[in-house]
Amino acid sequence: MIYFRLATTRTLVERFSRCLRPHGYFFMGHAETMSNISEQFVRLQHKGGFYYRRKEVAATGGASIRERPELPFVTKAEAPVAGQGAVAPPSAAAGRDVPADPDVLLREGELAFAQENYKTASQKYAMLLEINPQHAAALLGQGFIHANQEDYPAALACCERALHADDLCAGAYFLRGLIFDHQGDLDAALVEYRKALLLEPGLIMAHYNLSKIFWRQARIDDARRELNNTKRLLERTPGETQIPYSGGLSRAVFLEVCREDMSRSAGLHRHL
Repeated sequence: MIYFRLATTRTLVERFSRCLRPHGYFFMGHAETMSNISEQFVRLQHKGGFYYRRKEVAATGGASIRERPELPFVTKAEAPVAGQGAVAPPSAAAGRDVPADPDVLLREGELAFAQENYKTASQKYAMLLEINPQHAAALLGQGFIHANQEDYPAALACCERALHADDLCAGAYFLRGLIFDHQGDLDAALVEYRKALLLEPGLIMAHYNLSKIFWRQARIDDARRELNNTKRLLERTPGETQIPYSGGLSRAVFLEVCREDMSRSAGLHRHL
C-alpha cells in the first residue's frame, strides 16, 4: 500500500477494517505502517513480525496504545540485556566469526533494524560494541531498541554514551528529543530536536516533530514554518525513499501528510 496515494490508502484500510472479524488481525509489509493513515488500530508484535488489531479489541487484551510520534515496536524478549543503557555482554558473540571491518557489522545491524528484525539488529550492535565499546552508531542503535520497548532510562543512557563518544551525533539528540516528546516534556524535546538540526539541518523528522510540538503549544506560525521546512526537504528527496525515523513512511505518503497538516494549520490561522 505504500505505492498508493494517501487518500487511497486510507480508503483501502477503512474497507479492510470493515471486513475484519471482531478479533481479527491486519497484516502489513515490513515497510508499511498505520502512522498517519488510521487511528482505529494498535500495532502488536510477535518475534520478528508485527500486526494490527482494532484498538478496542487490543485494549481488552492488555495491549498499550501508543501515542505519536510512533516508534517501531519491539518486545522485551527481543531487547538488549535490561538495565541502564545495558548492551549485550562480551559473551554474546562468543564462538562467532566477527568481520574484520566493523562497517560490515554496522551495515548488517542497520539492515536488520530497517527490516524490523530487532533481535538480529541488537546482536549485531552488541558484536560491534565488543570491537569498539565507544562506537556511537551502535550505541544509538541499541538506544532506539530500548526506546521502542519504552525502557527510556536505558535508551537515554545509550544516548549519553553515544554523545560521550561523539558529541556531534545528531541521531542521539534526536532520540533524546523523541523520548522527551513521548514523555510529554515538550520544552526538553524542543531543545533536543534543535540540537539535532544544528548538526544535521536535513533531518526531516526533527523538523516535522518540531511542527507537532509548536502545534500543541498553539504556536501556529512556528508550526507552519517547520511544516514548510519538512515539505521543502521532502520535495528534494528521491521519489522512492523511505524517510529515516518516520516508521516506514515513503516520501510520497509523507508529502501528502504534510500537505494535509498545512491545510489544517492554514484553516486554524484564519480563525485566530
